[in-house]
Amino acid sequence: MDWSKETKKIADWMREYNRNAGTKGYVCGISGGLDSAVVAALSISAVGKENTYLYYIGIDSDSKCFEDAESIARALGVELHSAGLTKVFNEYLLYSSMFLDPDTVNGIHSDLSKGNIKARLRMLFIYDMAHERNCLVSGTGNLSELQMGYITKHGDGACDIEPIGDYYKTEIIQMAKVLPIPKRIITKPPSADLWEGQTDEEELGITYKELDRILVGLRTGNRGILDNIPVEQLTKVQDMIRISSHKLKVPSSYKRFDASSQILTLDFPSVVCYDTVNKEQEDG
Repeated sequence: MDWSKETKKIADWMREYNRNAGTKGYVCGISGGLDSAVVAALSISAVGKENTYLYYIGIDSDSKCFEDAESIARALGVELHSAGLTKVFNEYLLYSSMFLDPDTVNGIHSDLSKGNIKARLRMLFIYDMAHERNCLVSGTGNLSELQMGYITKHGDGACDIEPIGDYYKTEIIQMAKVLPIPKRIITKPPSADLWEGQTDEEELGITYKELDRILVGLRTGNRGILDNIPVEQLTKVQDMIRISSHKLKVPSSYKRFDASSQILTLDFPSVVCYDTVNKEQEDG
């Protein structure tokens, strides 16, 4: 694939999407990782540096993540806004722990819960900034993570537009090579910075290269791609896709009528158009 042409098509799409929405540009959370770096670069190509707002939101974060975020912003030639929400996060944990069942969770949040809270706090801040700037929130999810449900619902999974949501992680790596992104960012182990030492591949229990091979095989129906994939690994991926599919759907609503039922007609009180009535009286 010609990734230079592909990135231009994505940027053109983002530009048109922003124009149709009547918004100023895009706000993007920068983690110091590859996906957010690519999305930031695409946003700049789409709406310009002056309409692309990058935010690094630290919550008990590794200082190296901030340094990487700074290097991305420098390479892209755009300002990086930094916000620290560690105090807010700790105060929330302290308060919400009073409502936890001490018999089942010992009155403390699990690492996974803390990670989800961090992701949601960050997105709360990002949406606040986007609203104040009349911008859209640009998501940073790739197809590998979205299909696996490796996102936090209403956290990093919340956005107005998902520029790289139809590209696998291994494709994002190739895409990044034609964008002005530091080599270190392209080669560093992917991490959501949810807790100390956390890496995506360790948490997923599979490398992105192996995962993408399985996902492509399942998506295309090409069983040959899945040859020599251990059954337990294939089953694990299929199970994760199934149990997390709700994260990618609009919340379900109870349907009062099945497809064969008549369309519901609501009776509203009559509305009188006074301008019309007055004109008719004048004419009469």
